[in-house]
Amino acid sequence: SETKLAVPLLIDKYIEITNDSDGVEVVEGRRVAKCLGGLDGHWWFAPACRSNPETCVPVIDSGDGWFIDVFMQRAAVFNMPLALSVGTWDKYTSEPLSTDMLFYWWSPDTTFLSLRPAPVVFPVTDKAEWAQGLKTTDATKTG
Repeated sequence: SETKLAVPLLIDKYIEITNDSDGVEVVEGRRVAKCLGGLDGHWWFAPACRSNPETCVPVIDSGDGWFIDVFMQRAAVFNMPLALSVGTWDKYTSEPLSTDMLFYWWSPDTTFLSLRPAPVVFPVTDKAEWAQGLKTTDATKTG
């Protein structure tokens, strides 16, 4: 199924914010995130580690890529060496239990509680930036 990695509006916003045209490609006439394996690919590499993917820190998301566009923007803007993936619910809930990686998580969900996760802290929420599609500040108070 299609994820946010293949939503041209989000990809265009990513390019506008980051100027990272190397992280995207045109497939079937539309701009998408350039993932290993094309539209069927599972990993997008951030600019900080794209030339040497072995140095990327894996990140998993699920659903339609709930937060993947946010991860992409933050990886580029803050020079974070991330490899982003959108997995099935089964992969999303099992991979972090057996692999050192970052993951999108929320409370009060208890799926990853045993891992004792710590948040990655970003600048204080800027609602005006979020309203314009710039999603590099904290997301906890955007609503």
